[in-house]
Amino acid sequence: MVVVGWNSNVGVNSVSDSNNNPYTLAIGPTSSAAGDNQSIYYAGGIKPGSNTVTVTFNGTTNPDVRILEYSGVNNSNPVDVVAVSTSDVTNNGNIPAFTNTVKTTFAPDLLFAADTTGGHNTGAGLGFTARMITRPGYNLAEDRIATVIDFYSGASNKVVGNGDWVMQMVAFRGAIPQAPDNTPPTVSINQPTSGTGTVTVTVNASDNNGGTGVASVLLFVDSVPYGTADVTPPYTFALDTTKFRNTNHTLAAIATDAAGNSTVSNPVSLAFSNSNPGDETVSGVMSGQIPIPIVSLNTSLSRMVTC
Repeated sequence: MVVVGWNSNVGVNSVSDSNNNPYTLAIGPTSSAAGDNQSIYYAGGIKPGSNTVTVTFNGTTNPDVRILEYSGVNNSNPVDVVAVSTSDVTNNGNIPAFTNTVKTTFAPDLLFAADTTGGHNTGAGLGFTARMITRPGYNLAEDRIATVIDFYSGASNKVVGNGDWVMQMVAFRGAIPQAPDNTPPTVSINQPTSGTGTVTVTVNASDNNGGTGVASVLLFVDSVPYGTADVTPPYTFALDTTKFRNTNHTLAAIATDAAGNSTVSNPVSLAFSNSNPGDETVSGVMSGQIPIPIVSLNTSLSRMVTC
């Protein structure tokens, strides 16, 4: 992989090396509003031995070149999907660089991401590993292995400071396709010791035998979903029994893995007993509030008057 970043109104003429490996443009050139530019090139099946990579431009510039080498990538048809995003000149460095979200079509994929920025990178984004942060440009190269076909984006953390950026990500197909995950997870419920007030229900879930991992666990009361799915272990649910009638209720859980396989646990019976019980058949059961990352930026009230 060869990442070329520069900040001037010129272009890349060629990327070559001393072993005569052929380089192909994977994505770019991409430019920000302030004039930061970046392209990512690759060469498959490179020849062994010492090597010198040369990048030539059609004008004078001060480039930032990052060179990385990977194994296990498909040589004949490596590029799966690409993603890119840019900031404008007013973007503050507190906001991480990122790419648009794309869905891969192959597994495993090598997700390779890089940015060229006027700010400073402090590290890789969530799930990525920083492989290089250049000096003095503080530009990043990062990667992760995507073992399942899913939606992904690249991101980096940045320190305070005004600066535009260009962020690109290329998903490279692995040389050997990932074996399909057809094995569902295992799941069971621990029998609660009380049916009064708010009860903690603990669910055991795992995805072994080469599985893709548990993605979510959802609790059911009398075959009706209760609350929201838990996506991180330990899988526990605060069950408010006062919202239900005083009678025996059936608890069960569904565990789903990242490949979409799911398993329903064996049910357990629990007698709810409260001094002022509700009636779910009349009022239903509402889940708690769910925080979501949506922020209102602008609101307006329009009024139309007719005469």
